[in-house]
Amino acid sequence: MAKQWLQKARASMESKGTVGEFTRKAKAKVMSVQEYASDVVDKYKGNAATPAQKKLLKQAMFAKTMKKIAGNK
Repeated sequence: MAKQWLQKARASMESKGTVGEFTRKAKAKVMSVQEYASDVVDKYKGNAATPAQKKLLKQAMFAKTMKKIAGNK
């Protein structure tokens, strides 16, 4: 069951229509996804005040986690 978390996360993102949203935001800032994720984490970790900032921080943390998983294969 714990091995299915990624599939559940993907299904949730698809149902919300948010697949690729963070990548689009990174491209709009003319940064790679990992550069933008690091920038967001540095800026908002511990002090994300608005719901939009919290959502962006969650997306950044998810992007960093996916990079770690991809790097371990």
